[in-house]
Amino acid sequence: MEIKGRGGRKLSGLQAKAVYIIAAAMALYHFYFLTLGVLDPWLFRGGHLAFALVLIFLITPARRKTEAGKSGFTPIDMLFALAAILVYVYLILNLKGLNMRAGVAPTSMDVIAAVTTLILVLEASRRYFGKVLPIVAGIALLYTFFGDLIPGGLFMTPNYSFERIVSYMFSTTGIYGIALHTSTTYVFLFVLFGTFLVNSGVGDVFMDIAKGLAGGVRGGPAKVSVISSALFGSISGSASSNVVTTGAFTIPLMKKTGYRGDYAAAVETTASIGGLFLPPVMGAGGFLMADILQIPYLEVVKAAIVPALLYYIVLFVLVDFEAVRLNLKGMERAQLPDVKKIFMSNGYLLIPIGVLLYSLLIMHSSPVRAGLWAIAAMIIVSWVKKASRIGIKKLIDILSEGSLMALNISAATATAGIIIGVVQMTGVGLTFSSLIMNLSGTSMVLALILAMVVSIVLGMGLPITATYITCAAILAPAIINLGVEPIAAHLFLYFFAAISGMTPPVAVTAFAAAGVSGEDPIKVGFSSMKLGWIAYILPYMFVFGAPLLLIGTTSQILIAITTALIGSIAMSAALHGVINRKLLIYERSMLLVGGLLLIKVGAFSNYVGFAIIALFLIFYKMLNIKNAKVKTQ
Repeated sequence: MEIKGRGGRKLSGLQAKAVYIIAAAMALYHFYFLTLGVLDPWLFRGGHLAFALVLIFLITPARRKTEAGKSGFTPIDMLFALAAILVYVYLILNLKGLNMRAGVAPTSMDVIAAVTTLILVLEASRRYFGKVLPIVAGIALLYTFFGDLIPGGLFMTPNYSFERIVSYMFSTTGIYGIALHTSTTYVFLFVLFGTFLVNSGVGDVFMDIAKGLAGGVRGGPAKVSVISSALFGSISGSASSNVVTTGAFTIPLMKKTGYRGDYAAAVETTASIGGLFLPPVMGAGGFLMADILQIPYLEVVKAAIVPALLYYIVLFVLVDFEAVRLNLKGMERAQLPDVKKIFMSNGYLLIPIGVLLYSLLIMHSSPVRAGLWAIAAMIIVSWVKKASRIGIKKLIDILSEGSLMALNISAATATAGIIIGVVQMTGVGLTFSSLIMNLSGTSMVLALILAMVVSIVLGMGLPITATYITCAAILAPAIINLGVEPIAAHLFLYFFAAISGMTPPVAVTAFAAAGVSGEDPIKVGFSSMKLGWIAYILPYMFVFGAPLLLIGTTSQILIAITTALIGSIAMSAALHGVINRKLLIYERSMLLVGGLLLIKVGAFSNYVGFAIIALFLIFYKMLNIKNAKVKTQ
């Protein structure tokens, strides 16, 4: 047995078996207590974190450059893992007292346990993500220690004692708070569900369906990428893994068909990022949003569905325009699978997704219950055919793999818990709200631009989950105070946290696609920005047009969707310069102006925008007729 860790570490023999067993036990721990629901929340989250810390220290080297390629974990790694276990044992034995003392009157042992946990979380985060996230959390901690020394009053904090600060972080208002709760319950469960789907062959079914539906039309491979990434990404919740999984097939195929290498990688990048805000799973962000806003998860799904579909429709249209520009054909019919045959032979593998959607949308079950039912359905239907069958050995393999896949979210949310604890303890979130209000005055647009910049910049160095949590804590209150719907404010921040993955200079998802395509990462990043332009204005569209989030009357919602869709497609054509032929300058200008007016909220702008688009269609048709006559002469 061999397990590939991070940073080049490879485990074999007894060490690999130990990690394999611990990871599988972590999954069983979650299944047991999510099913019974009898464990104290602090203890449940503590067990989740203990498992995650132990595994991170065992599979990730302390120094990647010096230890790359070396096999096996070291005594230092085992010492860190042991410390994580001892802290959890202390939590179990002293839970009642800790509930009364945390953040108020900690004992010496409480302080030792708290400091140990802070060190463990920051070190695990450093090993897993690099220096940026623990540095941000460390700066936040230093602010609580020395904030009382800041002159001027705006950012000054009370003089908290060392014991009170670390004890506060070692509680359900800090590390063990709402972020880790989301990781422990919803996110871990859906990462496991995604692992079950991949191992049962659902990813191949998605790819075959996409090829069957879109492979034969012009620019087919790019459209296959968009559809397959949307299908897979809506469940997997990870843009980078989506790129690697679907991109391994679609990127080479796009290049072979005639697309530039950087464009092929950009298509996969933008399509994969869209999976982060496409229901039903939406990565970790949707569950975090529901917890922070204290609303049912279904409300988040409802709000996100139209913007996500708009994003994918525009992306689909853009790759079609590029196919026209390059005069590309579809895939050979012999290469295309029969969609009907796919459903007849492997459609049973989609039943668990149907169970998930039925539980969430029809039965209004909690995400946890829906996820458990979906996993149970996956295990049952896998036995229809031998190829997909999940026996005991394969089940344990999946449990182990799923736990290892979830470690990034565990580390990110635990570290983000430190930042949330600092915000709650010091009230710095209100301070940032006041600062943004002062900088922007009464201008909502300026406040949103500031929030956008902060989200993207943070997202360049932090995992998406940590970026969203941080922005939700310090920026969301300011935006909401300006009159933005709470769900719109949080989706705004989450969108920009997600699209930081395709925004240079540090575009993590684009870099992953560049690795698959063999292209320059920066070039892929800028190509992704150009292709995914709608993602940068879509959040503004739903902030100023709440009906796009299905908030409002039926007529308001229908008008908003229609104008946004037509306006976005018109602007895409204007920016790309192609529809079924190359557009003239005046045609592009008409589309750009008409599209902007339709995107802008307001009845008058809609009327003028529709008039300009109608005028364009007349001129466009007349010129096409004229060109056709010239060709026949």
